[in-house]
Amino acid sequence: MNAIEQIRAESFSAFCAGLGLRHFSAGELMFMGESHSNPEHPAYGLNSLPPPELWSNIVPTIMVADRLREASGGPLTILSAYRSSGYNEAIDGAEKSQHVKFTALDLRSKGLDVRPVF
Repeated sequence: MNAIEQIRAESFSAFCAGLGLRHFSAGELMFMGESHSNPEHPAYGLNSLPPPELWSNIVPTIMVADRLREASGGPLTILSAYRSSGYNEAIDGAEKSQHVKFTALDLRSKGLDVRPVF
């Protein structure tokens, strides 16, 4: 992570701290996806942290996910949050994916995929 990305990550962490989330961390929301980290995948290195102008977009979704994690009483893992347009295209994401707008999360709970639409 370069210096600018580090500053953005720290700022995003402070933003998330202000949300009062009980069960999710900023780090979980900054997960860039398995394909981003896989040198064998065409999407390798293409994702980025969400830009500051999109941060508020995820608030309603993460608040619902936080309540869902509380209600489920079990693990709830973020599989995908923000996707840059290049990354989204490389993983064959939907053309109008809400991940690009930072309004969607793909979640997994107890082995099941949960993909809420907001």
